[in-house]
Amino acid sequence: MYIALFIKKMKKFQNKNSKKSIANFQKKKFEEDGFVILKKVIPEQIIDKINLFLSKERIVLESIMMNEGINLKKITNDDLNKINKTFSTDKKDFFRNVITGNFPKKIKGNEIFNDLFKSRKFQEKIKLLLNSEKLFMHIYPSPRHISKKNNLSIVPLHTDSQYNPHLKKFVTVWVPINVFEKKMGGILVLPRSHKTHRIKSKIRKDGLWFESTKTIKEKPHYFLMSKGDIMVMNQNLIHGSMENKSNKIRFSIDARFFGKKNYSTKHFLNLQTGVISKNIIN
Repeated sequence: MYIALFIKKMKKFQNKNSKKSIANFQKKKFEEDGFVILKKVIPEQIIDKINLFLSKERIVLESIMMNEGINLKKITNDDLNKINKTFSTDKKDFFRNVITGNFPKKIKGNEIFNDLFKSRKFQEKIKLLLNSEKLFMHIYPSPRHISKKNNLSIVPLHTDSQYNPHLKKFVTVWVPINVFEKKMGGILVLPRSHKTHRIKSKIRKDGLWFESTKTIKEKPHYFLMSKGDIMVMNQNLIHGSMENKSNKIRFSIDARFFGKKNYSTKHFLNLQTGVISKNIIN
């Protein structure tokens, strides 16, 4: 009896230390490479639920766009020109947002996305990478929908600090929702570039994205991920998105997280309390 109890306690101790060792290794990889892929962090049933939700909302968007003579499944530069010339400012912003693969704000703010980030397992891993006891998320997360050969939705090589000047010291979490084959594309990353490169570029002429940097000679890397995996990236890691060469719509979500001692000048969610606030966290 005593021997069995001792063995049980030893296994529990070893398992606890093994998890701690893995977590420390992941943190070291993140600090060295500027990114890390964490396996099976999000329950698969949550991924499936969000995939179904985004699929339905995408169909709604296709209908809205088609009513304006724009086929969301076959976006071209002519569609962008039509939007710029035809619509009022409010409509123009909405349609430009949609053709670049972004969902409207009312979709971004849906509570269904809370399920992705509320688990203790997820939060503890992000806290460790941020060296923080608390966790805050920029409002809102960004669900994306990428059609086949929609070049306007491809984000050139960039750092997230370029697009998020309101944040200081943060990480980006990228969650593939149905991106589990290379043909669908995904994220390209340049390992360790957060330490070796600094990007300064202008907004592209079409106003959609920052221009791709022309000074980088290294080839970025692609990593195939599985359902439930997440990629966590340093704010200064150089990365970009890939073309979708499949006949499926590619769905993913990216969100930005920061710790107690850092701040945002826009709205953020306190993941400890569930309260949405604005301005500096002390």
